[in-house]
Amino acid sequence: MACIIEEFGTLSDGRSVSKITISNEDAFASFLTFGAIFHSFSSYGRNVVVSLNNAKDYENVSAGKVIGPFANRISNACFSIDGKEFHLDKNNGRNNIHSGSANIGNHIWDIEAFDENSVTFHTKHKEGDGGIPGNMDFNVKYSLVKRTLRIDYVVSSDADSIINPTNHVFFNLNKDNKPILNHQVEIDASCFIDVDSESLPQKIVSVNGSDFDFTSFHSIDERRNGVYDNCFIFGKSHECRLKVADLMLIARTDRPAIQLYTGKSLSFPDTSRGAIGPFGGVALETSGYIDAVNHPEFESAFIKNGEVFKTWTEYEIRK
Repeated sequence: MACIIEEFGTLSDGRSVSKITISNEDAFASFLTFGAIFHSFSSYGRNVVVSLNNAKDYENVSAGKVIGPFANRISNACFSIDGKEFHLDKNNGRNNIHSGSANIGNHIWDIEAFDENSVTFHTKHKEGDGGIPGNMDFNVKYSLVKRTLRIDYVVSSDADSIINPTNHVFFNLNKDNKPILNHQVEIDASCFIDVDSESLPQKIVSVNGSDFDFTSFHSIDERRNGVYDNCFIFGKSHECRLKVADLMLIARTDRPAIQLYTGKSLSFPDTSRGAIGPFGGVALETSGYIDAVNHPEFESAFIKNGEVFKTWTEYEIRK
């Protein structure tokens, strides 16, 4: 068992990035101070994470970053709290995605604590940054126990604000550089959020009889030409399983939903697997509902002044 901290490179603006690796007898994982990035996760001799090789390559992509304060889309790039409107960056057409310029995934995070089994990162969201209210403290702890990597999020705010963090890590369980279209997916979700042409929510619908039914295993390329970027609402187990012939990844969480994105638009020139193109990785983003701040019928995505928000997600590698 060990914890190793080393330099990973510099960003275009000169900021230095460090890499922290934790390990045990069964697995090891690494993370970056830039974006608290989930950089690698290896067991049984295989790294299941799409790992970019250079700090600069992470600058304009979401891969591996902790996304917040609010992941996914906010319609019209605005929301209201107690009748007061807040206007955000319009960085996805007329909408906001992943908090725009306020995204904490673009911060250099402090290493708050570490040992051979875990590392805790910290950063702050400043009041009004990107239009989002409140000074917010974000602590993200990565812990490795056997072949399970756990992510704990702890967030506090000094004003009423919005909250929906996630990690945008991309997984690929193949031994080589093949796309993830051969991966099979099973999600404990009887419903998903139907979206419009802007990927904004229309209504919650049953997966039964549709191309979105992953209540049993289906390969990604079996339907819809493998194209998914959809939010599934968990049942009781809050689990999603991803597998190839000789390996399985299990995602568990206390969050109500998971965004399945199969990477149709991916383009990473320099990774541990070589160049990655479309469908080179799949994201399993545990989260709240899309645009929940504008849908009172959805589970709340607000944090109160003085409140502490906590959530966790685990990823386990199995044979």
